[in-house]
Amino acid sequence: MKQTTPFWMKPALWIGLGVCAGVVATGSFLTGTGFRPAFAQRVPQTSVVRNEPSGSPMALLRQMDQAFADVSESVAPSVVHIKVGGQANAPTTVGQPDPTLRGQGSGFIFRADGWIITNDHVVEGAKEVTVVFNDGREMKGTVRSSGDSRNDIALVKVEAKELPAAKLADSGTIRVGEFALAFGAPFGLENSVTVGHISALGRTSLAGGGASRTVRSYAGMIQTDAPINPGNSGGPLVNIYGEVIGVNTSIYNSGGGGLTEPGNVGIGFAIPSNQVRLIADRLISKGKLERGFLGVVPGDLTPYEKSQRKIEQGAVLRDVQEGTPAYAGGLRKGDVVTEIQGVPVRGQQDLLNAMLDLAPGNKAEVKYVRNATEQSTKVTIGSSPIAQAEPQQSSPLLPQFPRLWGQEDNQDDPNQLFPNQGEKAPAPNKATIGSPAKIGVMVKVLDDADRKNFNIPAGKKGALITSVSARSVAEQFGLKPGDLIVKLNGQDVATPDDVTRAMQGKKVGDEGSMAIENYEDGLISRSFTFTF
Repeated sequence: MKQTTPFWMKPALWIGLGVCAGVVATGSFLTGTGFRPAFAQRVPQTSVVRNEPSGSPMALLRQMDQAFADVSESVAPSVVHIKVGGQANAPTTVGQPDPTLRGQGSGFIFRADGWIITNDHVVEGAKEVTVVFNDGREMKGTVRSSGDSRNDIALVKVEAKELPAAKLADSGTIRVGEFALAFGAPFGLENSVTVGHISALGRTSLAGGGASRTVRSYAGMIQTDAPINPGNSGGPLVNIYGEVIGVNTSIYNSGGGGLTEPGNVGIGFAIPSNQVRLIADRLISKGKLERGFLGVVPGDLTPYEKSQRKIEQGAVLRDVQEGTPAYAGGLRKGDVVTEIQGVPVRGQQDLLNAMLDLAPGNKAEVKYVRNATEQSTKVTIGSSPIAQAEPQQSSPLLPQFPRLWGQEDNQDDPNQLFPNQGEKAPAPNKATIGSPAKIGVMVKVLDDADRKNFNIPAGKKGALITSVSARSVAEQFGLKPGDLIVKLNGQDVATPDDVTRAMQGKKVGDEGSMAIENYEDGLISRSFTFTF
C-alpha cells in the first residue's frame, strides 16, 4: 500500500518557502537599511537608519561618507580647468577633444583677487590660457611662469575679484596613512574628485614634460594613491578638512618612457603646500624666480644615517663637483649642511629653497657637520640659468642630473600629467647620417634604494637605466628600467658621466657596443653591437 506524505513534510514545500523568504529578506536589505542597487527607486531613510546606535559600524560609515561629500562640495568651487589653446565655450565631448587644444590641466584659486595656481609644465610657453571655473564660467588668463626645473609651479592671473580661494594647510604636519582627495579635470573631465591616502612623504621624482620638454627634478614630494591621471596636473590634493596639502604634478608609470598609454597605477606625486605657497608668493611679489648656484647634490638623511652620525636634521651632500662654489668653499661629499646664512636646514628642500634667497656674488656662511664635528665656512654664491632647455645640461643645484638620451621633442612623457589633447604632433624628422647619436635611455647614479629595489650587489658600479624612449636603440634591444650599463662603446661605465664621455663624438651611422647587467632575478649579462 502506497503511503502518502503529509504536504507539510514535503521537501519541495520547504525549499519554496525558503526561496520566498530569501527574496523578501533580500529585497528588504537592498531597499531598506542596507545597500541598494543604483537602479533602485530612492526611498526616504527609515527610523531604523536614523536611530542607529552612535558608534555602530554603519553609523560610522555613513559619517565618513557624508564627510567626503561635504569636503567635495566645499573644495569644488575653488578648482578650475585650464585649457592651453582651444576655442572658448567649445562643447566638451569625451573622446572628441577640441582639435585646436594644445594641452590642458587643472588648477585652483590661490587668492580671491584672481591668482590661480597650476603646474608650470601645463602652461609653459603660453602667454594666455582659458580658465574654466566650477560653475561653467570661462575667462582668459595670463601666465606667470616660474621657469624653474626644481619647482614646476606657475600662476595664472584672471581679472576677477571675490573668487572662492582655497585654504592651504601646513604640509609639514601631514602623516602617512591620512586620507587625501584629488581634484581636477582628468582627460578633460571637469569637476572630478577621487579619494585615497597619503602613501609616503619626502619622495624624489623625475619627469619630463611641457613645451620645452624640460626634465624636472622634484624633492620632498607627497606620494598618494588617490587616483590622478593626465589632466589632473595642477589640481589640489586636500585633506579631510578641505585644506590643500599639495599640487598634483606627476604619476609613476611602468611603461618605460612612453611605451604605454599613460594612466594611473596608484602612485602619484604632489608638490607640498608649503613649497607651493613659498613659490606662489615670490612669483606674485617679484614676478620671477632667481636661483643661486652652489654645485652640490643634496639629499635627506635616512633614519639610520641620523642615528649613526648622531644628528637630528640637515641636508647630506651626496656629491660636490670640483670647480664649483661649494668645492671652493671647502665643502665635500658626505658633509651635512645644517644651516646657511643663519637659516636652519632640515633637509634637501631647505637647501634648495635657500638658493632662492641668496643672490649670485654674495657670500653665505654655511654650517656643516663632518666627522661628528660642527664646522663653518664662507661660500661665494655662483650664478646659473634657472631653466635648462637641454636635459643633458646640469641643473642649477644638481650638477649630476640624470641624462636623457634620445627623448624626442614632441613625445609625451607618461610620468608627467600633460596629455596631448589636440592634433597629434608631427613626427620628428628621421635622424640623418652624421647627426649626433642617441641611445634612448635616462640613467642615474646608483643609490642604496636602487640597489634594494633592483637587487644590485653592494659595490657594483654602473649607470642605472630609469626609462627607455620609444623608437630608440635601447628599445630595439629590449632594455628596460633596472638594467645597468657597465660598458659602452668599449669604455667602462661606473656613473652617468661615463655614459656622457662614451657618447662623445658618436654620430648616426657609427658602430656602437654595449654591455648590460640585470640582477632582479639573478645575474643576467648581455653584450651586443649595433649601428646608431
